[in-house]
Amino acid sequence: MNKAGEIQSILDSIFTTEYVDSLNALREHSVNVKGFGSYGNGVSDDTLAIQNAIEYANTHGKVVHLPAGVYLITSSIILKDVSLIGTPGTIIKCKTNDFTAVKQDVFATKFDIRDITITDGYIGLELIRGTHSVLENVRIE
Repeated sequence: MNKAGEIQSILDSIFTTEYVDSLNALREHSVNVKGFGSYGNGVSDDTLAIQNAIEYANTHGKVVHLPAGVYLITSSIILKDVSLIGTPGTIIKCKTNDFTAVKQDVFATKFDIRDITITDGYIGLELIRGTHSVLENVRIE
């Protein structure tokens, strides 16, 4: 199972008796965008915080976690060889509809995107290629 699958399994078990162990494992293998200054309130610009979390996760072999919330972006998020894992209610919302919301970096080939809705972009998700990649519960509106 890849890291994104492990994280999803952890998230699925949150309401079990293994809550504390799962939470510790989640902290060990992921970074939370809110730790990089993201608000997820649908008002503040979260673009730089999300991109910084992606860069950090790419360098350190971690998964990017976006808790439930509306993450307003003003330019494209560039997806590296990382996983973006949301939860029910995680929305990436473009402030205007004149750019692509999430774009794959030209050198990225392995990524996962799970449990995220992308709204109001000119193009919601632009992927070039991928191997061993997963898109699960991703909505483009």
